[in-house]
Amino acid sequence: MDSNSRYLISVGMSSPSAAVKDVEPSKTTSKDIIDSILDECLRYQARRPIMFQFDPASRLIWKHWRGTVLAETWTSAARMAVWATTVFFLFQKYPKCIGFFNGFHQIWGELLAVTTFTLTFFVNEAYSCWRKCLDLCYNLQGGLNDLSMTLAGSAKRDEPSSSADLRSVETTSRYTPQSRKILMIIARYIRLFNILSYASFTRSHRPLLTPQGMRQCISRGLMTEKEHSILINSRISATLRHNEVLMWVFRMAIDARKAGHFEGGTGFEQNVLLRIQQIRGCGNYMESILRGRMPFGYAHFCQVLVNLICVLYPIMAFSSGISVQMGVVGTIFLTMTYGGLIDLSKRFLDPFHNDIVDGADPIRVDTLIAEVNAGSRRWMFGLDDMPISLQAIQDGGSDLDLFILPDEGISVEEA
Repeated sequence: MDSNSRYLISVGMSSPSAAVKDVEPSKTTSKDIIDSILDECLRYQARRPIMFQFDPASRLIWKHWRGTVLAETWTSAARMAVWATTVFFLFQKYPKCIGFFNGFHQIWGELLAVTTFTLTFFVNEAYSCWRKCLDLCYNLQGGLNDLSMTLAGSAKRDEPSSSADLRSVETTSRYTPQSRKILMIIARYIRLFNILSYASFTRSHRPLLTPQGMRQCISRGLMTEKEHSILINSRISATLRHNEVLMWVFRMAIDARKAGHFEGGTGFEQNVLLRIQQIRGCGNYMESILRGRMPFGYAHFCQVLVNLICVLYPIMAFSSGISVQMGVVGTIFLTMTYGGLIDLSKRFLDPFHNDIVDGADPIRVDTLIAEVNAGSRRWMFGLDDMPISLQAIQDGGSDLDLFILPDEGISVEEA
């Protein structure tokens, strides 16, 4: 097995992608990893929701284990319980040491107050990072849908003949064969752009940017040989190839209008440009947030504070005369609460679990990709048939009367 295959396997088996986890590690090759990722990328309906869905009933919430504070911190709590028991027996063996810690509870109380304030702010900032990433994912999706809708509404159409019966279901305006082909190509470019975008800033889909991953995209129908050659020979880096695909969409829309396959006035190009810029902005801002999510010094300081209060709590408790049972229980409780909060914060700072191995409840990229795939064709299919022809609108006569229905509807008796 070459080094590239080993890299793909290590990346794939530690990623949160649903399909990758279904592959048996003993039978995993780099091609299996890429194919399993592409299986999800080619879906038009997501297998799972964007994140874990839960029932708000307290009884049902308590039934869950994976992804909870208890599941993430029980090992740390067990270690700290052993530490608390050790401190208790040390004080029992060397009782003179207790006098050295007279008044230590006051120092520990001040430290707890500082930790509580700092950690609370840290959690809020981390959640803001997670929320921004989720919002940007849907803003990016919305921008791609807006572009698809704009182009579908502007595509040139074949109108029915003037002698056709407008009451007939078959009498509709449809895309011209040329404009439909262009819409289908642009829809594929939108899907390819979206997939390469998430591959550029998520570990779970990064194997698609490798030479083997790009070649596999040809055989799976995501790109042609010519498009593959242009992308890999481009002077931009592998993680920025999605920008090149976005420029293909932009230029194809402009050229299609020049060729007469898209209708629109002087504002058409400006409208398309604004949509493209909005999509570019969302993608680039996502990368900026993930790279500058939090200064290391701040995260390090919070981690040190949490570790200090957990380690020092047994010393404070047993030097103050608390029983061994309450001391151990207090240590476990403090570790699960404060340790759980900082672990939760670190998960917020890594919404796609690029750094967390086998983490629970990331933002599911497979779901986002499937939703964009569906949206890339939704607007084109939605306007496949237009019930009212252009001629009927231009005439404005009795043909339009067929489509004017009572505002209040028709009662059951009248129907």
